[in-house]
Amino acid sequence: MTVEAMEVDAPEVQTPVEPLPPFGTVSILHIIKDAQQKHGLRHKDYDRYMGYCGRRIERVRTSLKFKHTLKGKRKNAKFTLRPVTVESITEERFFDVVLFEAERCWAYAMALKQEAENDAESRKKFHKIRKLRKAVKHATQLEALAKQCDRADAATKLESQAYTAWIKGSLAFESHKWSEAYNFFNTVITSTSAWPASRRSLKWWNCSRPSAKKSVPR
Repeated sequence: MTVEAMEVDAPEVQTPVEPLPPFGTVSILHIIKDAQQKHGLRHKDYDRYMGYCGRRIERVRTSLKFKHTLKGKRKNAKFTLRPVTVESITEERFFDVVLFEAERCWAYAMALKQEAENDAESRKKFHKIRKLRKAVKHATQLEALAKQCDRADAATKLESQAYTAWIKGSLAFESHKWSEAYNFFNTVITSTSAWPASRRSLKWWNCSRPSAKKSVPR
């Protein structure tokens, strides 16, 4: 066998690919508490908070160069959604997009609840439930993304689980499914007990949500 043939037949030496470093913790509770207090919910202004959530989503998508797109000629351009997937997550701010989609739907639902309080026949109550179901959809997506993303740390996964249970509890509460709501809120308390002591003092029921301890009839 010639030297040239040996060189052709020699297997390529593959350089091992180093794993990407993990993301920092996405402190979901801290993020939403800070946003709520600074953007309307201190005064129960859900419309203001809903608007803030929409602007934050747009700002983060623009920064990440991950905006929805228009394809085709201007007059016949087709709007194309760009959903956040595990493959698209290159940094932790992608989680913010899904988180604030859930928060926006929740805030919309609470605004509708306020408007319908003095009208027992209002259709806004049904619209409120639809928005809460959308919030659950986004929260469930957030939890799934955190679970599937290898670069998300354990704290992010735990917080996403607690957040999803809290949103599901809010839907059950507004649907008057008291036992179901209690179980979801109890899941929040149970899951947060696994947090480090430094984070355990942060209480989910201090956010602008129904109290996990007081609001659900037994």
